[in-house]
Amino acid sequence: TDPSKNPFVRPEIVDSPLTETGRQQSLARQEQASLLNPEVIIVSPLCRTIQTALLSFTNHQGGQIPWIAHEGCREELGLLICNKRRNLSQTKAEFPQIDFGLVASEEDSLFHPTKRESHMEKSERAYKFLTDFVRTRPEKEMAVVSHSA
Repeated sequence: TDPSKNPFVRPEIVDSPLTETGRQQSLARQEQASLLNPEVIIVSPLCRTIQTALLSFTNHQGGQIPWIAHEGCREELGLLICNKRRNLSQTKAEFPQIDFGLVASEEDSLFHPTKRESHMEKSERAYKFLTDFVRTRPEKEMAVVSHSA
């Protein structure tokens, strides 16, 4: 947790944006994504995930397809400040095309500054997202965009 030893806990990289490598990877996926027919696109509310989705699914923007943010498909929680979500009002202002109605709080209530989410906690969160949210959606084809380093 010492910023001089671990740059990933430095406050200036809260909810870090997509890197140039990530942008190139997302652009490279546009052709594949254009072949899909999702009825909804679900994204993590983290900046780099939304950027990944917008770049990859550029052909699915501006139409009838809803874009929904959900905390359940976030990557790992805790310790690494790049995985701490920005305040919701800031993210909403930057990405007005995303529906953030399912994100419960202005501040990131899931992030713990000194403890990383365990593998079991992450698995339980993903399972809950899949069973309590995705499985109950009426759409037959969905795109879920999360992120990983």
